[in-house]
Parts: sequence; C-alpha cells; structure tokens
Amino acid sequence: MRTHPDGSLEIYLRGENPGPDRERNWLPAPAGRFNVFLRLYWPQRPALTGDWTPPTLQRAS
Repeated sequence: MRTHPDGSLEIYLRGENPGPDRERNWLPAPAGRFNVFLRLYWPQRPALTGDWTPPTLQRAS
C-alpha cells in the first residue's frame, strides 16, 4: 500500500484494475453488490469501546 504525503491512504475496491498509478492500493472486488468488513488485530481501547470508528467509505468514479 502507498500512502499520500499527508499520511492518508486510499484503497480502491473494484472489479477492474484502476490503472498502473493506483494498482498498488487496489483490492479486487466482485461485480455487483458486496460487503466490506474491517478486521482489527490487537485493537486499542477506543476501538473496543466505540469511541473510535473507521472512516466512511466513499464511492469514487
């Protein structure tokens, strides 16, 4: 995975390759509707108590 200079991360979930400049952050997804799950290994307390929530997904073109 490649992060932006500000430390943020974009992950592309899609069936088709998003292109060579984005391929490193591409996770192939099935065609049609699908669910996304986040697995946290050794989560810190805020994740366990609900004080932290992951960023929302944004649909991109």
